[in-house]
Amino acid sequence: GGPRYPAAPTMQELLTARERYLAMAPDRADAWYLLGDHVFHYGWVLNVPNPEERALESFRRASEIDSTYVVGYLHALPLAITLGDTAAAGRFERLRLAGDTSSSWVALHRWQSASVAGDLGRALAIADSIDLTQYVFGMDQLAFYSGVGAPDVARAIDTAIARATND
Repeated sequence: GGPRYPAAPTMQELLTARERYLAMAPDRADAWYLLGDHVFHYGWVLNVPNPEERALESFRRASEIDSTYVVGYLHALPLAITLGDTAAAGRFERLRLAGDTSSSWVALHRWQSASVAGDLGRALAIADSIDLTQYVFGMDQLAFYSGVGAPDVARAIDTAIARATND
C-alpha cells in the first residue's frame, strides 16, 4: 500500500510507516526488526543520524523481545561485528546458533570478524577453508556493507569463475 497507492511508496514513506508501526506496537519483535532493517539498508541515503547504531539498537530490541526471531540476526550479527560490539556479536551468534541449525553462515562471520579485526592472515585462511563458490555472495554482501574483506571477495569471485563448468 502506502499513501499514494497504487504507486509504490518512497523509502522515506516506508521509514515513516515503520516508525509509526513501532510506535503502535513497541512490544513486537517484527516492528523493531522492520525499522532496523530499513535503517540498515537506507539510513545513510535518508540522512538518518547514526544509522548503523540505530539499526543495531533496533535489532537488539527485537532480540530482547523474542530471542527466537532468527531473521533479526541476519543483519544484527554482521553489523555488531562491523561496529566492534563484541558482546552483542557474541550474543547474536549464540542466539542464531540456537535457532538456525544450518550453521553454514558461521564460517562467513568468522571471516568477517577476522577481516574487521585486521587479522588478514586468519581471514585468508578462513576464506580458503570454505567452498568459495557457495560464499561469494555472502562475502560480497558483508564487504559491501562493512567495507572490509574486498581482496578476499575479488579472489573468491576469481576462484568461483575458474571453477565454473558452464556460463
